[in-house]
This record gives sequence, structure tokens and C-alpha cells, in this order.
Amino acid sequence: HGRKKESSRPARRETTGEIDNLAVVGQKIEEDTRFLVELLTRKQETIHKHKRIMVFAIVGTGGIGKTTLAQSIFNNEIIKTEFEKKIWLSVYENFSEHELLKRTITGAGGDQNAAGNTKDALVQVLKACFNNVHKPTLVVMDDVWDLEAWELVLKSPLTDVLAPGSRVLITTR
Repeated sequence: HGRKKESSRPARRETTGEIDNLAVVGQKIEEDTRFLVELLTRKQETIHKHKRIMVFAIVGTGGIGKTTLAQSIFNNEIIKTEFEKKIWLSVYENFSEHELLKRTITGAGGDQNAAGNTKDALVQVLKACFNNVHKPTLVVMDDVWDLEAWELVLKSPLTDVLAPGSRVLITTR
């Protein structure tokens, strides 16, 4: 099945986990941040015991503040203490599997250049990034247009290596 989609979307927009706190105002974003931080840090078992991580999504139309909310969560003090690693991934509409793996390796503190160019080599380097990580990791995948970015690229390697209690937060339309 093809990946080509018609879109009136502007050129790709890369986001970062940084937030301009001076530009963010409003009680609603503060309430939503508190609620989602509590949800993400709640100590609970996943429905399936063999799955070590939980996936959450912020869904809505373009321009409503999904990225800003995710940035607010990503920079929250409770998140900083609960998660050993935090990885922010800006996922483009027409993402490349190799590029997404390389950016995840970099976000995890690994050397993407140490890997070969095959998907298998990149997956092995990514898994090695978590050899000595014993606390949960938070992965934010921002602006996901195609859930294959999670389902077919990152789910399998990350589910195998992330510490129990790790979370994936996806923003998507």
C-alpha cells in the first residue's frame, strides 16, 4: 500500500521539545498539562502484561495547540524526575524509516553514524542505547500523519528495550 497522499499541507515543519513559556498563556493548557502528566506518570500495569509501555495520543485538527501541549508536558518538572530519558521526534508527513530511526538514536544519546545504512543495523544501535537505562523513558512523536511511524518503525524495537513504565505520546490529526 502506497504512502503517497494528497495534501494541502505546507512544507514540513520540524518541532522541538523546547517551549517558549512566555508565549504560552491560559488556564486550559495548564489544566490539560497537569491532567496528562498525571496520566503519563500513573503507576499502572498495561492491559497486556507482556507490553512494557503505554501509548497515548493527543488528537485534533491543525492549529489547536497539540504541539504546544506536548511541549508543556515534555518540559514539566514531574516528567523530568519520572523519566530517565526523554526523546522528542518531529515526524513528517512523508517520513523516511531510516531517518526516523537515526533521529531516535540521536535522541536516545546514541551515535547514528555508528550504524550501517540498513534498517536492521539502525535497530540494533537503537536497542543498544537503552542497555543501561533502568527508569522509564518518554518518547514524544509530534505531528504524526501516518501511524506506521510507530507501528512499523519504532514499536517493535522500543517495546523490546524500554523500561517498564515507559510512555509514548503521539500528537496527530
